Parts: sequence; structure tokens; C-alpha cells
Amino acid sequence: MAHILIVDDEKNIRTHLATYVRGLGHTVETAADAAEALATLGRHDFALVLSDVRMTGTDGMALLREIRRRHPEAVVVLMTAYATVAEAVEAMRAGAYDYLVKPFSLDQVGLLLARVL
Repeated sequence: MAHILIVDDEKNIRTHLATYVRGLGHTVETAADAAEALATLGRHDFALVLSDVRMTGTDGMALLREIRRRHPEAVVVLMTAYATVAEAVEAMRAGAYDYLVKPFSLDQVGLLLARVL
């Protein structure tokens, strides 16, 4: 199974997603912001990073670019409740594997994980 990092400034979303992904048999770590995510990425290798786009401090797009620079092998999926076509295109051009629009179902996450991993 895979080692997955979930980054979201909303604790309920982090906890809910982590519980679901652990239930699928994966190892999960969470981070509340980009700084915490980058520190965690410095300590472990992750097969997948699920990150919110809108967070306090550094946003998910900047985090995506930094992950691409430091860990080009990591797969990054961005999540947002404020989706626009332009932002989705920008995310894909910056190296995101996919772009999940909140609210999404846990089934969507499961299918995404199956596709990525």
C-alpha cells in the first residue's frame, strides 16, 4: 500500500479523508498548511499528496510548485471548493495529476487512489 500526505487547513476534512484512506490500507500523514507539508515531505517519501488549494499562508498552487521542484516523483492532487476552469488548467500545467472539486464523495477519492496507485 502507499504512503499518502493529506494537506488541508480544515481539520474535519483532514481527519475524515485520513480515516477513509487508512481504511483502504494506506499509510497516511496529515498537515494543516504548506509549511507543515513541506517539513513532512522532507522526512518521508510519499506516493501521493492530496492538497487543498485555498489555505492560510502559502496556497496549494505554490505548494504544488514547490513539491514538483523538491520531489518530482510525487503525485499531487489538488482539492478546492472554489473551482474555476482557469485554475484547473493552471494546476494541470504546473504538474498536478488531478483536481478534485469539493464537495466530493469518498467513492471519488477511492477511484482516484486506484487510478493513481
